[in-house]
Amino acid sequence: MKLKIDGQSFNLIVEKPKLSKHKTPIIFLHGFTGSATDWQFIFKSIPDNFIPIGLDIIGHGKTSKPKSKKHYSCNAIIGQLDSIISKLNSTKIILCGYSMGGRIALSYVLKYPKNIVGLILESSTAGIESKKEKNKRIILDQLVAAKLKKERMKSFIEFWYNQPIFRSLKKIKGFNKIKTKRLKNNSIGLSNILTEFSAGTMPNYWEKLNRINCPTLLIAGNKDKKYVEINSKMKKMIKISTLKVVKNSGHNVHLEKPHLFANFVSKFLQSIK
Repeated sequence: MKLKIDGQSFNLIVEKPKLSKHKTPIIFLHGFTGSATDWQFIFKSIPDNFIPIGLDIIGHGKTSKPKSKKHYSCNAIIGQLDSIISKLNSTKIILCGYSMGGRIALSYVLKYPKNIVGLILESSTAGIESKKEKNKRIILDQLVAAKLKKERMKSFIEFWYNQPIFRSLKKIKGFNKIKTKRLKNNSIGLSNILTEFSAGTMPNYWEKLNRINCPTLLIAGNKDKKYVEINSKMKKMIKISTLKVVKNSGHNVHLEKPHLFANFVSKFLQSIK
């Protein structure tokens, strides 16, 4: 399913005949270099009163990859998501985001809280609090983006997934297939979103987390100690929240432990009234 937003084409994976006012959409937002197809494993596990939708974020998958950086800012991406939600013609939405996708979901719910009845954040963050650390991250992402522009996509994907944060992901059976899918991206889309929606440029939302009133499920892998700590802190600040720390998993829980992840999501959805 394709939707036109601000002159750009957005790709959604959804069984169009199932779209109904009687079903609550749950929109899945992938991480950097990912795509909507990363979530298809979970679609059959979603309870019948919900309709799963996978979205290719700007610069990724089969969605447009414009050269203009204005399409990749935090405000622009939130606006794109809001336009998509409006076109779905539903008054209740659930967002599920992994890493970068989680930052998008969190940004959206803080701006449009009335639209969201449930939130799932996997290995995500409410931003960087220190201005010094924010500037460091901006510079780092600019350097990585420059590297991306110089190299072939294959070399960049090898570099990206050689980071320690993905050590446990590299051990799963289907990792080579995951890398092959990532090669379908291009340098324009990835470099633009890396700099414009860097964790360094993203607003610091920590002081606003207490404004979130919808049920929230936080998920992190126990091998990803940094994000276990971040999500433990987020749980204390989000009113109606649950944290699931998954054993023998790293940063990408939904690909490392798909059955367990699907079970957590299904139970969470069943608990939403």
